[in-house]
Amino acid sequence: MTEPIIAADRVGAGGSWGGGDSLGPRGGVGCIRRCWLGSWVAPTFAPARRRGGRTRRALGRRPVFNVLGPLANPAHVRHQALGGGARGLAPLMIRVLRDLGHERALVFYGEDGLDELTTTGPSHVFQLIDSELSDYELDPQDLGIKRASAADLLGGTPAENARLITDVLNGEAGPRRDVVLLNGAAALIAAGRANDWRQALAQAADSLDSRQAAAVLEKLVKTSQSATGT
Repeated sequence: MTEPIIAADRVGAGGSWGGGDSLGPRGGVGCIRRCWLGSWVAPTFAPARRRGGRTRRALGRRPVFNVLGPLANPAHVRHQALGGGARGLAPLMIRVLRDLGHERALVFYGEDGLDELTTTGPSHVFQLIDSELSDYELDPQDLGIKRASAADLLGGTPAENARLITDVLNGEAGPRRDVVLLNGAAALIAAGRANDWRQALAQAADSLDSRQAAAVLEKLVKTSQSATGT
C-alpha cells in the first residue's frame, strides 16, 4: 500500500472540508488512518510557526518558509509531489528530497508562474525515482489536454471553491478537471502507482469517473465532522 496523502502546509476549512486547525493533531491523524487523506495548517503541529506566519504576511512576499514548510513534512513521507514557487529553487528542492531519503518525488512549476502543474502552457518537472534525478519540460498538449487560459482556472470564495471541487469530483468536464487530472497524475507517479504520464492520467480520470475520489471526500467530511463535533 502506498503512503497516505498528507498536505501538511495547506490551509483546510475546519469541519466543513476535513482539515484546518480546528481539528487538531489527533483529529488530523484520525483522518489519515480512516481515509488515507488529511489536511491541516502547519502551525497546528509546530506552534512556533505561528510567529513565522505573522512575519511572512508582514513581508508581503514569499520568504524561505514557503520552501522549508513542504520540505519539513512532519509525517516523514518518502513519496511527495511539490510545487516550487520559483524556478531557481526547484532543482535545489528535488536534491534536498533525495538527501532526505525520498524514494520518489516530483517538484514542478508552471511557465505561467503557478507553483503547480499548469494547463495554460508548459511546466518544468524535476523528478526523483530510485535515487535517479531527471528534469524535463511537460506540455499538457502533448498528453491530449487542451490549452487553458488563466481565467479558466480562477476560483472564488471558499463556498464557490467548494462547489467547484464538488463539480469536478462529480464528473464535470472542462479546464478545471484537466488541471486536477494533471496534478493528480503527478501524485500517482510520486506514489509509485504509475510510471508515465499517460498511465497516470488514465488512473486519475478513472478515480473521478468512478466517483472513488468523491467517496473519499465524503468520508473525510464525515470523519472530520465527527472529530470536531460539528
